[in-house]
Amino acid sequence: MTLRPRSEAERDFAEAIEYYIAEETPQSARRFKEEVDRVRHLIAEDPYRYPPDNDNVRAWPLDRRFPFRILYTIDSEEEIGIIAIYHNRRNTKYVKRRL
Repeated sequence: MTLRPRSEAERDFAEAIEYYIAEETPQSARRFKEEVDRVRHLIAEDPYRYPPDNDNVRAWPLDRRFPFRILYTIDSEEEIGIIAIYHNRRNTKYVKRRL
């Protein structure tokens, strides 16, 4: 399946990278990027692994080192929409407005 990140998800990713560079280390930012890439690959291979919620949104957690989830929808048999890369402490209502 093809992953299609929405602009808001790309912004979420950029903000998280900036945070890790500024507040931790460039190596942390690199590891975060690698983990996001790894999970995106897993989502493309097995998009049905996690069940959808009432809004048909699925959440795939990153490794426990990074308290984030990738929210996505299966838009068709060939396309997955990445809605957000959000911190676990954020309220999902914030993300649901993007639907």
